[in-house]
Amino acid sequence: MTRPSPSGVRRPARQIAVRLRLLLSWTAIVWEQIWNRLWPVASLLAAGTAVALTDVLPSLPGFVHLAVLACFIVGLCLLTARRMRGFVLPTRAEARARLEAASPVPHRPLTAVEDTLATESTPLQRLLWRRHQREARAGLDRLRNPWPSSAIARHDVFALRALAVLLLVVAVIGASGDIGVRLRRALIPSFGGGDGAVAIKLWITPPAYTNRSPLFVEVPAPKDFAAHTLEIPAGSKALVVVTGAERGVALVTKARGQAARTMPLVGLDGSEALDGKPPSAGSSRLETVLDPTERLEIRRDAHVLAAWDVKWVADRPPTVAILNPPRDAGSGRLKIDYAADDDYGIETMTAHVTRTQGSLQDNGETVDIPLAVPAFDRKNTAHTALLDLAGSPWTGLSATIQLVVTDQAGQSASSAAIQTVLPERDFTHPVAQEVAHWRKALMADPQRAAGPAQESFARLLEHPEAFGGDHIVTLALSTSMYRLSYQAPDDAIVGLPELLWQTAVRIEDGDRGAAESRMTDAERDLQDAMARNASPEEISKLVDQLQRALADYTRALLDSMPTKGVELGGIDNQGNVVSPEDIAALMEQLRQLTQMGARDVAKQMLGQIQSMLQTLRNAASGNGSNPEMQAAEQLMRDMRELTEAQSQLLNDSFTHVRQEALRERRDNGTASAKAAGAQEKLRARLGELSQQVTQMTGGSSDDLGAASKAMGDAAAALKSGAWQSGAETQGVALAKLEAGMQQASQQILRALAEKGVPGFVQMPGGPRRFAPMGPHDGLDDGEQVDVPNRPDAEGIAQRARVILEELRRRASDRERPAEEQDYLRRLMKEF
Repeated sequence: MTRPSPSGVRRPARQIAVRLRLLLSWTAIVWEQIWNRLWPVASLLAAGTAVALTDVLPSLPGFVHLAVLACFIVGLCLLTARRMRGFVLPTRAEARARLEAASPVPHRPLTAVEDTLATESTPLQRLLWRRHQREARAGLDRLRNPWPSSAIARHDVFALRALAVLLLVVAVIGASGDIGVRLRRALIPSFGGGDGAVAIKLWITPPAYTNRSPLFVEVPAPKDFAAHTLEIPAGSKALVVVTGAERGVALVTKARGQAARTMPLVGLDGSEALDGKPPSAGSSRLETVLDPTERLEIRRDAHVLAAWDVKWVADRPPTVAILNPPRDAGSGRLKIDYAADDDYGIETMTAHVTRTQGSLQDNGETVDIPLAVPAFDRKNTAHTALLDLAGSPWTGLSATIQLVVTDQAGQSASSAAIQTVLPERDFTHPVAQEVAHWRKALMADPQRAAGPAQESFARLLEHPEAFGGDHIVTLALSTSMYRLSYQAPDDAIVGLPELLWQTAVRIEDGDRGAAESRMTDAERDLQDAMARNASPEEISKLVDQLQRALADYTRALLDSMPTKGVELGGIDNQGNVVSPEDIAALMEQLRQLTQMGARDVAKQMLGQIQSMLQTLRNAASGNGSNPEMQAAEQLMRDMRELTEAQSQLLNDSFTHVRQEALRERRDNGTASAKAAGAQEKLRARLGELSQQVTQMTGGSSDDLGAASKAMGDAAAALKSGAWQSGAETQGVALAKLEAGMQQASQQILRALAEKGVPGFVQMPGGPRRFAPMGPHDGLDDGEQVDVPNRPDAEGIAQRARVILEELRRRASDRERPAEEQDYLRRLMKEF
């Protein structure tokens, strides 16, 4: 056997396959030799990359950073040179031997095919050799390349290479989205003047509706400042001011799974000076709204100047649900119980009403009705909305109602749509019934109803005494009749349903309906003006308008009640008594807050005013003919009579005490016995009324119990002839009686409201404001302290004024830094 030759491989395809397998075998040998030599180099490189991705190197001084890089590179090169010493590329014979040894074939087929016979051979030898080569060529197709193997495990007994790989994986995950930037910062040291001269100030201003205080951090930090995670609400604004860095400064925000966002700071020049004071050399700033982020960094080129971890506080969307099926509240109103929730508070609420026919909705037949949001407890509120749909042409028809709420970040949510029948108002006045009937007929079929409606209006005008001879009603009916006479029905119907509705309401309610409409319009005008941030002068005029409308509405309510001298007041969802005087006082406070620029507080107060006005409307819509309401009114009248009788007894006792002091009269025991008997009768009567209050409300009044005890003490004193002691005790009884009467009236209102019987309890005559010895008859036991049930608007206004004055004083201080003065001015814009 002599020199090898590839001539034995004859078929081109087989020849190419064999050469490819030889190349793969040679490559595997090269890889095994290099990997066995360079695995320490690869482990060191992986560990160095992991350190670079942790972003530790940029925090070092520039020369230290450079020294670390130089040492790492030199060490890497020396280790590589040492490990590669004596490396020789494998030969073709070594590759062939590895391929034949690893393949599942006998002998060495590739060597046999490539070998030749010696020049001197017999014919038999040549015949045998050719047969041997044929069998060897048949085994070439079974040659296989095994995977490269290494002997690293024999050398790395502590598995240090696995530790390096683990560090690299952890570093890559931690630097997700910022790998390239971190590697660049690690490889490029920064020598830009040193970081000691760089000063950074960062202001984070959360949205006003979050009621969170602004955050302020600076670098270098004060000695007593502890590093912490910044808690930033969604929608916050960031103001960054950097001094001492010439250029290349940027704010970088990073969130997991997203690419880092880089926002370069803008340099300040002389044209951007504040208060005529030029900015510091090398100053730059940036003001932006932050996106969701997990880390904030201030960088100069590839160098990190400052960094903070961030806890991002997301603003979750609101929720709203209708708790019970909508129900008729009387007078064409629909009552909806709902619950709404938001992390920072509901901003607006709207009822989306869609007319339906059977199960199919009429496209386009929709109306949105804004609803008043409770001024307080906006985060989690359970409330009752009252939709006034009496004047709608859809009354009596099927419709779906869906509530839509929006929070102060603009996120919206909707409740499930609930189908109901819109209530119709039932008129009791015959003329109002007639007008409402033809209004509905004209809306349904104007062509058919125009003639009969005209004749009906003409008959009504012939008997004006049927509607009290009201000139406004006469004018409205005349206008309707002539429009139906001289215009086509389709033209005449434009605007006519609204005119006829107002006419029917005026006939039924008198001035009350018109006054309520004017109050609703004034309330809506004020709300629109507050929403568009109108001037304080315009707000003041609209407040005057709403106050006049409220006064007219209150006067109309009083005139419509059979008993005069009634005190108006309803009960809100928190059980507080709401009166027109309270609403008017809040309007004045809203005016003052607007003039001072405290618009956010003023808007909250407007929501409270709207809620109180709605409570007043709910109470006014109560049915005065309800037996429970009539019983409550009679009970309060009896208590007022009892109070007046007790007051008369007290006056008589004081008269007797004065006459005795002047020696004008001596008691022989008859007068005192008579007074004691009268006092005992009043006490017995109070016991009966207290029992009625308990039956009606399910609770008792502590003040009425104290009044009964004082009456008993007074009767005992009078019976013994002690007029002075009896008079004093009668004064205490009168004070407790008046307080108990007020407490009982509120309990009754709450009890009726819980039963769905809203209204006013009629109390003839105003309450007695003071007892003979003061509001509490000279007693102050510490239990008469008024606990506030709503924010102190006057106190809020005063504090807002003080804060604004302090901000102005600090902003005018020329010695303060320009950045701080800029921040103070931005704060003053909130006022």
